[in-house]
Amino acid sequence: YLATRAQPSPEAMAANLQELRELLVFAHQHDIDLRLYMSPEHLFLTQLRTQLGLNHQWQEFHRQLVAINQAVAEELQTKPFPLRAFNTLGGIVDEALATGPAGTDAWFRDGIHFRAELGDLIMESTWGDSLGQGWELTEDSVDAYLIRVEEMRRKTASQQPRHFARYMAKLEL
Repeated sequence: YLATRAQPSPEAMAANLQELRELLVFAHQHDIDLRLYMSPEHLFLTQLRTQLGLNHQWQEFHRQLVAINQAVAEELQTKPFPLRAFNTLGGIVDEALATGPAGTDAWFRDGIHFRAELGDLIMESTWGDSLGQGWELTEDSVDAYLIRVEEMRRKTASQQPRHFARYMAKLEL
């Protein structure tokens, strides 16, 4: 059930990417200071996508997002909008998963929903004067980013096998 519900059709994906393209064109044409970012998630979710056979789709989305951002910029003879990703924040996306209610020191309440402090870090890195945390995604860096996420996923899965197995069992996978 989860694997079939989690996969948008190719037509839906193409329509979503076309909407994104139109948004980028609009923002460039109206001199909107747009900053793009990919929210972090716990590497357990990357592991889950891998087990469901969906990780390639997730990686391809990153590549397409970068390609569209670059293509629109080239078409309009300007720079692409800044695009940052946060799935390589060591000590955050690879923290030990909570076995009960997440304590106040946990970055994530679950694998997706993070505390306000992490949101502040993301906003400062996205809108602040310095690049701060995260990874700037460009045509030259996106594959290195995806490789790093995969390396971190493998390491975290090997270091937290019981935690990952417990969550997979809850999902009946």
